[in-house]
Amino acid sequence: MWGGVGGDAGDEPRTDLEAISQKLDELGADNVACVVTTTSCFAPRSSDDIVGVAKLCARTGVAHIINNAYGVQSAALCKEITSAWRKGRVDAVVQSTDKNFMVPVGGAVVAAGKSRPDLVAAVNQTYPGRAAVAAHLDVLITLLHWGAKGWRQELKQREELYPYLKDKLQHLAASLGERVLETPGNPISLGFTLSSLSASHSVAAPAAPGGDDQGAGLAQGSDIPDAASALVSSGPEGSDVNASAGAQAADSAAELASARGASAGASGVSGASAESGSKNPAPLLETFLGSMLWARSISGTRVIAPGKAQTVAGIRFESYGSHHNNYPSVYLTAAAAIGTTFDEVDEFVARLGKVYQEFGKKARSKSKAP
Repeated sequence: MWGGVGGDAGDEPRTDLEAISQKLDELGADNVACVVTTTSCFAPRSSDDIVGVAKLCARTGVAHIINNAYGVQSAALCKEITSAWRKGRVDAVVQSTDKNFMVPVGGAVVAAGKSRPDLVAAVNQTYPGRAAVAAHLDVLITLLHWGAKGWRQELKQREELYPYLKDKLQHLAASLGERVLETPGNPISLGFTLSSLSASHSVAAPAAPGGDDQGAGLAQGSDIPDAASALVSSGPEGSDVNASAGAQAADSAAELASARGASAGASGVSGASAESGSKNPAPLLETFLGSMLWARSISGTRVIAPGKAQTVAGIRFESYGSHHNNYPSVYLTAAAAIGTTFDEVDEFVARLGKVYQEFGKKARSKSKAP
């Protein structure tokens, strides 16, 4: 359900409970394995209405699983899950260890209610059994290192980080003629519009279906914020976050090569071959901004532009990755993730501002090329 700009939902799409109810009636409750909801999504999407879905599932007798991959670190999301459990049906809640406990990828915590003590055991029994014990040890060692006090401090800092990141992005947006999307139902991820970049040049046809934005470092169909969103990588062995002049020169060369490739690909989609000798090179795509950020050690950001289509399991998704077929803004996302520091937010916002300006110059240069 589209919230609509200016309403209580701001810029965020919301759960369409009526559509879910109609689909359950259409298929029949006995033919539905379960309803899966998600609490932690990339902006501009908010958390699903897990309380409303829990009530619906209780009424229809359909199982309900909550994907809470990122939500352990959010007090607001944990409160909603507790409410859903009390007011309706929740069979299981699944959360990621790496996204909440700052450990390597590879583990999950599956929780079930007291009325279903067999559920977690059943999950264990059906697991292929090839997993190493490393995920368990990583979480154990991390929690022992933190202790109860350290864990609470990490959660407290993350809660404080979200409004700090939002404020910094809002100030940057105001200076660039952009804005931060209003997503009151998302306490982790934020959206930053790229509308002025879109208006400053004519964007070529969108990338061909199946293409990926390599700069973002993520599959664009994922609904869970990457743990490194808005996190500035310091490099191996604690190297300085500021790239050397030589590294920056290499980055620029790589960017120009990537830009030519992106433009050629876009031209191919629109019917103008890269080898045709055209005197009107295709302008940069906004998603190239993600590549520029990646080259400057900013990982996890996702740049979403309308038009990209993707087919998954035979189902075609329009504007893949944006949570809505016709979302009105081009935007990038950043997350206030656990473990991120205030200094890293400052560095991220500073680099984003520089990259934004550089992208604008590149785009204008390409549009003026003979």
